[in-house]
Amino acid sequence: DFAIGYEQGAKAVNPDIDVNVSWTQSFDDSSIGKDISLGLYQQGYDVVFSCCGNCGLGAFDAVVEMGEGYYVIGVDGNQGEYWESIGEAAKAAATITSMQKNVNNAFLRAAGLHLEGKAPYGANEKLGLALGGVSFSVTDATKAILGDDVIAEIEKAQADIVSGAIAVDTAF
Repeated sequence: DFAIGYEQGAKAVNPDIDVNVSWTQSFDDSSIGKDISLGLYQQGYDVVFSCCGNCGLGAFDAVVEMGEGYYVIGVDGNQGEYWESIGEAAKAAATITSMQKNVNNAFLRAAGLHLEGKAPYGANEKLGLALGGVSFSVTDATKAILGDDVIAEIEKAQADIVSGAIAVDTAF
């Protein structure tokens, strides 16, 4: 669904955009992630949305190797903030944003529902944007790369997804 949602969002902004989905077949080998990312950048793609666990960390090495004008989107947590916190300024500066999985919100919701006696045991629940299950991070790099107007458009799109005005496609 990451790939489907990413492509849908990109095409909503630019219907003619070329989105290339590449599979690493790995969640732990960062050298594969780096090699695939370098190949995409060298083919003319300027953004890699890297969502494949430790393998995806290779995209951050690749973006630094490629230099200015190339970007990466992280996943799971705020990777731009993480890189900044450990002194990896070049990686932080090239990180447009991250698609955050807010597992903390899911845990707190589940615990609260349990305490209220309303936990839906045996059933799946999708938290999504409306319930804070996912979000996108905004860092200094996000602001520098995208600017306030684009960030406001993203926030509007989020509100439209939550309201149902935009239906996000799914593979499921």
